[in-house]
Amino acid sequence: MRAATRDGIDMGDASDLEGIDTDDLEPLTPDEELQFLVADCNRWIVEHGAHLRLDGEMRQETQALALRLGTRRFDLNRWWVLTPVDWSCPSCGRPKADIARIDRHERMMGHLHAHHDHMQDFIVQRLHAVSSARAEVVADENCEQFAARAAPVVSAYDPTVICADCNSADAAAKKALGLHPAFSFSPADIGRFVVARPNHAHELDFAAAARVWEERKAAFELRLALIEQIVKHAADNEHWYQYTDYRLHPDRIEQFAKAALWMAKLPPEYRLDHYIDLARRTPRQNVDLTAWRKRKIAAARTPTQSEIDHVARVTHGPAWRAAPDDWACPGCGRTKAELVRPSNKFKWSFDIDHRPFSDGQKHFVCQDCAQAHMSVAKEAGVPREAVSLDQLRCIVRAAPHRRHQFDSAAVDDVVRELTREAASVPE
Repeated sequence: MRAATRDGIDMGDASDLEGIDTDDLEPLTPDEELQFLVADCNRWIVEHGAHLRLDGEMRQETQALALRLGTRRFDLNRWWVLTPVDWSCPSCGRPKADIARIDRHERMMGHLHAHHDHMQDFIVQRLHAVSSARAEVVADENCEQFAARAAPVVSAYDPTVICADCNSADAAAKKALGLHPAFSFSPADIGRFVVARPNHAHELDFAAAARVWEERKAAFELRLALIEQIVKHAADNEHWYQYTDYRLHPDRIEQFAKAALWMAKLPPEYRLDHYIDLARRTPRQNVDLTAWRKRKIAAARTPTQSEIDHVARVTHGPAWRAAPDDWACPGCGRTKAELVRPSNKFKWSFDIDHRPFSDGQKHFVCQDCAQAHMSVAKEAGVPREAVSLDQLRCIVRAAPHRRHQFDSAAVDDVVRELTREAASVPE
């Protein structure tokens, strides 16, 4: 007797197996096990798909959209179902409700595409052409990897999901203007020459596309020249790339660890950082919890205005823009310009952090106040949110363009105060 029929996925009622010796059941074949797994996945998607931040035929919004367009049938591609229902194209700005349209088979067509810079393909193609044309081939697999790894340097934009109409507009504009096959319009540039209408294919403004090309032409020719230099080094086997097993890469090790935690079916709140803390919770011996406030800080020179501008625009732009121009750190009172200081990674750095304080609010503070906030809480053995901004201000001795120094006596007072407050809280 078989555990399931070969003709379907019907497992039957559990009562059907009553009185049957399960030892007499033949094991399922791998193909049958796969069928059961697929059936379970399908059942879960039907039951829970509406709660996902993803699209699909099971979504009520998508079904309603199809009915509005006059059909009950679908043609949805990979990127359509992997994006939210309220996704909008970054090129033409249309939401999915305006992108979808009826195809020639009377189906609701929902197609999105990963638009990429063709320079990524062209650099490898050029290497193959140059290397294979030589009387003696000296390139090897590492040479191809070297060329492929250089592709982001010559790419004008990162791969970006856009609607199928915008993706087609790129190809149509290049063909009409007779452009180099390796050139691609960026998602932002495509938006400058498409004329979008709800539930219809785009019309194209070729004059606008020509103007965009003229703006990009010089940079494209520079990128082509750079590719030829990279390809020559690779074909001559004069590159510097050395292969290491991808399983040894830090990001892969972290991905494997996350997958291992997920496969162990740990609860959602059991994140990687929590596991790391738990897995190494044995306290280190003889750790001086007061060392942070005893360090001698060397004086630093004042950065030039150009160096501050470089930090604000290039190396630390997101952090700089997170606070208004007239913002000052509430912990130490320093202005944004005064917070620019040397760090281990950068000649000049600027960082702020969103930290919880005893008033129940999160406040942006500079990186040095954030470090002091964490250190004083750790020394007192209390959560960070037990520390107040007033207590932080009390211990800090700040100066422009350098790390904080601290009033050790004031730290002693704050630690005693925090410890006393923690002890008075009923369990």
